[in-house]
Amino acid sequence: MSLRRSSLFVVSLALLWSGSAAALTTAEVKITCPLDGHAFTYRAMMSGTQFGQRLDLKPVGPIAAPAPLPVCPKDHAVVFDEELAGEALAKQKALVATAAYKAAAKDEPSYALLARTLEALGHGPADVGFAWLRASWQVEEDAGKVTRFLTAALAGYEAGMAGKGGVEAFQMGLVAGELERRLGRFEAAGKRFAALAGHDKAKEKPFAGIIAYQQKLVAAKDAAPHQIPKEAFGE
Repeated sequence: MSLRRSSLFVVSLALLWSGSAAALTTAEVKITCPLDGHAFTYRAMMSGTQFGQRLDLKPVGPIAAPAPLPVCPKDHAVVFDEELAGEALAKQKALVATAAYKAAAKDEPSYALLARTLEALGHGPADVGFAWLRASWQVEEDAGKVTRFLTAALAGYEAGMAGKGGVEAFQMGLVAGELERRLGRFEAAGKRFAALAGHDKAKEKPFAGIIAYQQKLVAAKDAAPHQIPKEAFGE
């Protein structure tokens, strides 16, 4: 099982505007919890088609977004790496035994539990932030949780950018600016996109169009989720 979809703002014209037939298929998959050895089943996504992408990285199309994540029914541990062993496995066992995790498991979706797990295991802050971002996709009907998860995601991306430069920092900045806009922090988002517009990468498609579109949304004080427009690709 792999959950390594990039936490960066990487988009592809061929991927996003594919003319391939729509397809989303799922199936019951049996899995063994690495913490307690308990076997259980969950409904996994077997295939999906992405026709677009939102500014917050959420895929658009007949695809599960985020992909279903198995959660052990007994201890509520998320299974994100079936080969987890040694010190990492011990850390996850310790985490799921805490009162804080048990309380979170009663109220939070699977990707919020993943974010807590990745942080406890010492993964990079941007990876933790991306997990919180995907958790926000799972609770879009709950404005309070969306705000909480987007705030945690922004903290992860800002920590991930610390001391970094170049293309990686630029792409993280695009996500961070989107999170600021979604949180209604329009002044901060406006400053961030203005700074990003001066980066060499901002001259390329689709990034120039994305930044221009974000600046329009910020000026309109629009905090809603939006899809990347085709115009960003020169379509």
